[in-house]
Amino acid sequence: GHGIELAPVSGYPALLQQMLGKGYWVKNFGVSGCTLLKHGDMPYVNEMAWKDAQAFNPDIVVIKLGTNDSKPQNWKYASEFKQDLQQMITTLCPALAQTAKKGKKAKSAPVKPQIYLCTPIPALKTSWNINDEIIANEIIPIQQEVARQYGLQLIDFHTLFANDGDKMQADGIHPDDKGVRRIAEIVAAELKK
Repeated sequence: GHGIELAPVSGYPALLQQMLGKGYWVKNFGVSGCTLLKHGDMPYVNEMAWKDAQAFNPDIVVIKLGTNDSKPQNWKYASEFKQDLQQMITTLCPALAQTAKKGKKAKSAPVKPQIYLCTPIPALKTSWNINDEIIANEIIPIQQEVARQYGLQLIDFHTLFANDGDKMQADGIHPDDKGVRRIAEIVAAELKK
């Protein structure tokens, strides 16, 4: 909810809760500015939110990380991105580690929690040195590969937001009120499939 007024009420998780209704309990464990990379400048796995997310014992997890990893000071650890993503996924769902160890390519993950992996939305500007070329050409292919490997659903926000520059804040990185609503609509539609 970076830059969204009253984010606890009008941010993407709150809107998602409204769209999904009573059959779901949406909790927000996001931390603005975090990296997936453990050697990044603000690793998500070092945040209390990561511990809280695991303790919540969710049925469904939506992971949207990667934007801040594209910064030069973080992407110098690019060779660790896939491993760090795999470790996050298998920490959340240890049963998926067994699938990977057996060398099977999972077609679907009928295990708890069900994990949805999201690509970053396009970075329309280089604010904070965020680099859309790295996102599109390096980060997203790794996310796609890991999603295939573990049988995860992939929500391709990068493609879905390609023509939505009008739904972005002035920084060109964060979605505005219309953008967070669009994110919630896309995630809600995926979860209801």
